[in-house]
Amino acid sequence: MRRIRNGFRRTKLVRGLVSKKPGSVVRKRIEPVVFREWLRSGRQTRVTKALIKFASQFHGSPKEIVEDVILRLDSFDAVEVSDAVLKKLYAKRSADDIVRTKTILKGDADAFKKHGIAGCLDECLVLCTVLRIHGVPAKFTRILDHSQVVFWNGSRWWLADPFWDIVRALSVNELAKHQSKMSAKRKTYAEGLDAWDIGIHSINDFFKYGRAGPSA
Repeated sequence: MRRIRNGFRRTKLVRGLVSKKPGSVVRKRIEPVVFREWLRSGRQTRVTKALIKFASQFHGSPKEIVEDVILRLDSFDAVEVSDAVLKKLYAKRSADDIVRTKTILKGDADAFKKHGIAGCLDECLVLCTVLRIHGVPAKFTRILDHSQVVFWNGSRWWLADPFWDIVRALSVNELAKHQSKMSAKRKTYAEGLDAWDIGIHSINDFFKYGRAGPSA
Protein backbone atom coordinates (compact mmCIF):
# COMPACT_ATOMS: atom_id res chain seq x y z
CA MET A 1 0.00 0.00 0.00
CA ARG A 2 1.14 3.53 -0.66
CA ARG A 3 0.34 6.79 1.08
CA ILE A 4 -1.81 9.27 -0.81
CA ARG A 5 -2.04 13.03 -0.63
CA ASN A 6 -4.62 13.27 2.13
CA GLY A 7 -2.47 11.18 4.47
CA PHE A 8 -4.54 7.98 4.36
CA ARG A 9 -3.42 4.66 2.96
CA ARG A 10 -5.05 3.12 -0.10
CA THR A 11 -6.49 -0.35 0.27
CA LYS A 12 -6.16 -3.00 -2.42
CA LEU A 13 -8.05 -2.71 -5.70
CA VAL A 14 -11.57 -4.10 -5.68
CA ARG A 15 -14.10 -4.63 -8.42
CA GLY A 16 -16.68 -1.85 -8.77
CA LEU A 17 -20.33 -2.32 -9.61
CA VAL A 18 -20.65 0.48 -12.14
CA SER A 19 -18.71 0.99 -15.36
CA LYS A 20 -18.49 3.82 -17.85
CA LYS A 21 -18.94 1.16 -20.53
CA PRO A 22 -22.11 -0.95 -20.17
CA GLY A 23 -21.39 -4.63 -19.69
CA SER A 24 -17.85 -4.22 -18.41
CA VAL A 25 -16.46 -4.12 -14.89
CA VAL A 26 -14.28 -1.32 -13.60
CA ARG A 27 -11.64 -1.82 -10.93
CA LYS A 28 -12.01 0.87 -8.31
CA ARG A 29 -9.88 1.96 -5.37
CA ILE A 30 -11.94 2.15 -2.24
CA GLU A 31 -11.22 4.61 0.54
CA PRO A 32 -9.15 3.74 3.65
CA VAL A 33 -10.31 0.99 5.99
CA VAL A 34 -11.93 3.54 8.32
CA PHE A 35 -14.50 4.27 5.60
CA ARG A 36 -15.34 0.67 4.67
CA GLU A 37 -18.30 0.72 7.05
CA TRP A 38 -19.94 3.42 4.92
CA LEU A 39 -19.56 1.42 1.71
CA ARG A 40 -21.67 -1.43 3.08
CA SER A 41 -25.35 -1.87 2.27
CA GLY A 42 -28.04 -1.78 4.91
CA ARG A 43 -31.28 -3.75 4.68
CA GLN A 44 -33.04 -0.79 3.04
CA THR A 45 -30.10 0.09 0.81
CA ARG A 46 -29.27 -3.39 -0.46
CA VAL A 47 -27.89 -3.22 -4.02
CA THR A 48 -30.11 -4.70 -6.75
CA LYS A 49 -29.96 -4.84 -10.54
CA ALA A 50 -32.49 -2.01 -10.74
CA LEU A 51 -30.33 0.18 -8.49
CA ILE A 52 -27.15 -0.62 -10.45
CA LYS A 53 -28.93 0.35 -13.68
CA PHE A 54 -30.18 3.58 -12.08
CA ALA A 55 -26.72 4.42 -10.67
CA SER A 56 -25.01 3.80 -14.01
CA GLN A 57 -26.61 6.99 -15.37
CA PHE A 58 -24.44 9.17 -13.13
CA HIS A 59 -20.75 9.98 -13.60
CA GLY A 60 -18.14 12.44 -12.37
CA SER A 61 -16.90 13.47 -8.94
CA PRO A 62 -18.87 12.55 -5.79
CA LYS A 63 -20.24 16.12 -5.68
CA GLU A 64 -21.36 15.93 -9.32
CA ILE A 65 -23.01 12.55 -8.74
CA VAL A 66 -24.89 13.93 -5.72
CA GLU A 67 -26.10 16.99 -7.61
CA ASP A 68 -27.27 14.89 -10.56
CA VAL A 69 -29.06 12.35 -8.35
CA ILE A 70 -30.90 15.16 -6.54
CA LEU A 71 -32.01 16.56 -9.90
CA ARG A 72 -33.23 13.12 -10.98
CA LEU A 73 -35.11 12.62 -7.72
CA ASP A 74 -36.96 15.86 -8.42
CA SER A 75 -38.49 14.13 -11.46
CA PHE A 76 -39.97 11.30 -9.36
CA ASP A 77 -43.68 11.47 -8.57
CA ALA A 78 -44.34 13.12 -5.22
CA VAL A 79 -47.27 11.06 -3.94
CA GLU A 80 -49.29 12.77 -1.22
CA VAL A 81 -50.85 10.21 1.09
CA SER A 82 -53.01 10.30 4.20
CA ASP A 83 -51.82 9.72 7.73
CA ALA A 84 -53.39 6.26 7.65
CA VAL A 85 -51.32 5.30 4.58
CA LEU A 86 -48.16 6.77 6.09
CA LYS A 87 -48.64 4.52 9.12
CA LYS A 88 -48.43 1.56 6.75
CA LEU A 89 -45.66 2.81 4.45
CA TYR A 90 -43.43 5.37 6.18
CA ALA A 91 -39.86 3.99 6.47
CA LYS A 92 -41.11 0.61 5.21
CA ARG A 93 -39.78 0.88 1.64
CA SER A 94 -36.28 0.17 0.37
CA ALA A 95 -34.20 2.18 -2.07
CA ASP A 96 -35.08 -0.45 -4.67
CA ASP A 97 -38.83 0.07 -4.07
CA ILE A 98 -38.42 3.84 -4.48
CA VAL A 99 -36.42 3.61 -7.71
CA ARG A 100 -38.65 0.95 -9.27
CA THR A 101 -41.84 2.93 -8.59
CA LYS A 102 -40.19 6.35 -9.11
CA THR A 103 -42.25 7.69 -6.20
CA ILE A 104 -41.45 9.81 -3.16
CA LEU A 105 -43.98 9.59 -0.32
CA LYS A 106 -45.21 12.84 1.19
CA GLY A 107 -47.96 13.58 3.65
CA ASP A 108 -51.17 15.23 2.43
CA ALA A 109 -52.31 18.50 4.05
CA ASP A 110 -53.48 16.86 7.27
CA ALA A 111 -50.58 14.40 7.55
CA PHE A 112 -48.06 17.14 6.74
CA LYS A 113 -49.49 19.33 9.49
CA LYS A 114 -49.23 16.45 11.95
CA HIS A 115 -45.81 15.04 11.03
CA GLY A 116 -44.23 17.35 8.44
CA ILE A 117 -43.28 14.46 6.13
CA ALA A 118 -42.02 15.83 2.81
CA GLY A 119 -40.04 12.94 1.34
CA CYS A 120 -36.48 13.37 2.64
CA LEU A 121 -36.16 9.86 4.03
CA ASP A 122 -36.96 8.27 0.65
CA GLU A 123 -34.59 10.60 -1.22
CA CYS A 124 -31.71 9.97 1.18
CA LEU A 125 -32.08 6.18 0.94
CA VAL A 126 -31.66 6.37 -2.85
CA LEU A 127 -28.78 8.87 -2.67
CA CYS A 128 -26.84 6.78 -0.14
CA THR A 129 -27.22 3.66 -2.27
CA VAL A 130 -26.10 5.33 -5.51
CA LEU A 131 -23.01 6.82 -3.84
CA ARG A 132 -21.96 3.46 -2.38
CA ILE A 133 -22.42 1.74 -5.74
CA HIS A 134 -19.95 4.30 -7.12
CA GLY A 135 -17.50 3.49 -4.31
CA VAL A 136 -18.23 6.68 -2.34
CA PRO A 137 -18.61 6.24 1.46
CA ALA A 138 -22.01 7.60 2.50
CA LYS A 139 -23.87 7.92 5.82
CA PHE A 140 -27.64 8.10 6.20
CA THR A 141 -28.08 10.75 8.91
CA ARG A 142 -30.92 12.11 10.96
CA ILE A 143 -30.82 15.45 12.76
CA LEU A 144 -33.97 15.95 14.81
CA ASP A 145 -36.78 14.92 12.42
CA HIS A 146 -34.87 15.62 9.20
CA SER A 147 -32.99 13.11 7.01
CA GLN A 148 -29.72 14.03 5.26
CA VAL A 149 -26.69 12.31 3.73
CA VAL A 150 -23.04 12.81 4.67
CA PHE A 151 -20.55 11.57 2.05
CA TRP A 152 -16.77 11.45 1.56
CA ASN A 153 -15.48 13.41 -1.46
CA GLY A 154 -11.93 12.04 -1.31
CA SER A 155 -10.51 14.56 1.15
CA ARG A 156 -13.30 15.53 3.58
CA TRP A 157 -16.91 14.89 4.58
CA TRP A 158 -19.66 16.75 2.72
CA LEU A 159 -23.35 17.28 3.46
CA ALA A 160 -26.10 16.53 0.95
CA ASP A 161 -29.65 17.65 1.69
CA PRO A 162 -32.04 16.72 -1.17
CA PHE A 163 -34.99 18.56 0.41
CA TRP A 164 -33.18 21.91 0.55
CA ASP A 165 -30.95 21.24 -2.50
CA ILE A 166 -27.83 21.71 -0.37
CA VAL A 167 -24.44 20.16 -1.24
CA ARG A 168 -21.53 21.58 0.75
CA ALA A 169 -18.43 20.70 2.76
CA LEU A 170 -18.79 20.10 6.50
CA SER A 171 -16.51 21.99 8.86
CA VAL A 172 -14.53 20.33 11.66
CA ASN A 173 -16.77 22.13 14.18
CA GLU A 174 -19.92 20.73 12.57
CA LEU A 175 -18.53 17.19 12.64
CA ALA A 176 -17.60 17.63 16.31
CA LYS A 177 -21.14 18.82 17.10
CA HIS A 178 -22.59 15.77 15.38
CA GLN A 179 -20.46 13.48 17.54
CA SER A 180 -21.49 15.30 20.72
CA LYS A 181 -25.18 15.06 19.77
CA MET A 182 -24.80 11.31 19.21
CA SER A 183 -23.27 10.79 22.64
CA ALA A 184 -25.65 13.11 24.49
CA LYS A 185 -28.16 11.67 26.98
CA ARG A 186 -30.97 12.79 24.67
CA LYS A 187 -29.72 12.08 21.16
CA THR A 188 -30.69 14.60 18.50
CA TYR A 189 -28.44 13.20 15.76
CA ALA A 190 -27.77 9.73 14.38
CA GLU A 191 -25.90 8.18 11.47
CA GLY A 192 -26.09 4.71 9.97
CA LEU A 193 -26.44 2.69 6.78
CA ASP A 194 -30.12 3.56 6.38
CA ALA A 195 -33.22 4.49 8.40
CA TRP A 196 -33.66 1.02 9.89
CA ASP A 197 -30.01 1.00 10.94
CA ILE A 198 -30.64 4.01 13.21
CA GLY A 199 -33.92 2.71 14.60
CA ILE A 200 -36.46 4.38 12.33
CA HIS A 201 -38.85 1.61 11.28
CA SER A 202 -42.24 3.34 11.17
CA ILE A 203 -44.13 6.60 11.63
CA ASN A 204 -43.95 5.99 15.39
CA ASP A 205 -40.19 6.62 15.19
CA PHE A 206 -40.54 9.90 13.29
CA PHE A 207 -39.57 12.09 16.27
CA LYS A 208 -37.07 9.59 17.71
CA TYR A 209 -34.29 12.22 17.57
CA GLY A 210 -36.39 15.29 18.33
CA ARG A 211 -38.70 17.69 16.55
CA ALA A 212 -37.76 20.50 14.17
CA GLY A 213 -40.16 21.14 11.29
CA PRO A 214 -41.57 19.89 7.99
CA SER A 215 -38.82 18.03 6.15
CA ALA A 216 -38.35 14.30 6.74
